Amino acid sequence: MNVIATLNSESEEPPILIGAHYDTVPGSPGADDNASGVAATLECARILAKSQSNRRVIFVAFDAEEMQPPVEGLHGSTAFVDELDPELRPSAAIILETIGFSSTTLKQKLPSSFRFLFRRAYNALKQQNFKANSLLVLSKRDSSELSRSLEQTASQTDINLPVLPLEVPWWMPLVRNLRRSDHAPFWKAGIPAVMISDTANFRNPNYHRSSDTADTIDLELVAKATHTIVAAIENSGI
Repeated sequence: MNVIATLNSESEEPPILIGAHYDTVPGSPGADDNASGVAATLECARILAKSQSNRRVIFVAFDAEEMQPPVEGLHGSTAFVDELDPELRPSAAIILETIGFSSTTLKQKLPSSFRFLFRRAYNALKQQNFKANSLLVLSKRDSSELSRSLEQTASQTDINLPVLPLEVPWWMPLVRNLRRSDHAPFWKAGIPAVMISDTANFRNPNYHRSSDTADTIDLELVAKATHTIVAAIENSGI
């Protein structure tokens, strides 16, 4: 069951959506995957409800994102998109997926092909000395403007969040690693969407394990992600 709330529902402009899945895999407390994303979604809702922004925003906690073999995942977000009222079709969706793990001892890992396929993101990571303290922003062509707005906002001195801008080129097939979270049904429906992530199993050794507990979460990283989204909505008009 998805949990949905709308801010400024009286507005006639297309809404922006902020969402995160609330389920986890069996045997894992799911602190990073994905209580961190849900916490940021709730905090965005709390702050924006008190702000002067008139932006219509839909907040969604998606169910059944995780794959439970032999059953595929993304059920909650797929159902949400399939049943979407055309009048509530968002102009864009921001999906928060495992955003709470950083490390001062581990280095950021990536697939071997990453440096050749995503040069801008690789160069950004190289400039960061492969530190495991950034958040990836995954986008494709129709959501690149949203991605760059979030990236620019994150670089502000009062936020100072390192970002890995993973922009999928138009010619690249959307292989499974690019469709692993709730942004994928929005992409399929032609709705611009980005996924924000700490890169999950490419960084967090607790991914999908019983050790994914609250004491492993970098609260400052979650706060910076929240601040970035709120500031982008309030100041950039995304």
